[in-house]
Amino acid sequence: ETKDALVGKNISMLVGGGDAANHDSYLKRFKDQGKSASQIGKQRVLYSRRKDGTEFPCIIGIKRAPKNAGLVGWIRDMSESSIQITNISLLDPVDRVLDDASFDAIIVTNFKGVIRRVNETTVREFRYESKDTLVGKNVSDLVGGKVSANQHGRYLDNFQKAGKSSSTIGKQRVLWSKRKDGSEFRCIIGINKIEGANEELLVGYIRNLDEADNGDSESKSGRSNKTGTSSDQSSR
Repeated sequence: ETKDALVGKNISMLVGGGDAANHDSYLKRFKDQGKSASQIGKQRVLYSRRKDGTEFPCIIGIKRAPKNAGLVGWIRDMSESSIQITNISLLDPVDRVLDDASFDAIIVTNFKGVIRRVNETTVREFRYESKDTLVGKNVSDLVGGKVSANQHGRYLDNFQKAGKSSSTIGKQRVLWSKRKDGSEFRCIIGINKIEGANEELLVGYIRNLDEADNGDSESKSGRSNKTGTSSDQSSR
């Protein structure tokens, strides 16, 4: 209703496209990167959310405020603008959740676990050559710990049967992931459904905890799958 109605609230309440839950962690990473943050001075096509819950496509730009007073964001509503968005695919439901600049590895799969899309962070984190080398693989290939591919397939079957009532939707869990070279890393994984896609799809957000704890993911690259996984499996 007024400016005062917004002052003091967290900016995450205005974030659309399924990104609100992760927005605080993005801000923390942004702060840690300082002046080297890749988002500074750049514009991106995202979704914003109004008070009534409706969303609209927009162009968002971020800069630092003078004298380190915080951040300043410019938001341009593209839903009723005469300005053309050159890459209309950015407004596709899947593209809305994928972000190459994200600190999280983001993986889109169908309900059988077949990888449809990934962001650039996934390629780097899992040490594959390109996005194309991951597309078509089963996400079970990226699962670490003592969880076999067959076990993970059964988890996906149970997930599909549970549908929207699945306890996994919208929650985060600490598990292990496996890179192409066989090394593993401890991570937080969150899963959501993608609404409005042509097929039933899931999006997974994977954050490397070894990197967060130590500031150097390479120091943990040789971690074996023999430790610390029993509690993860029992929670499935």
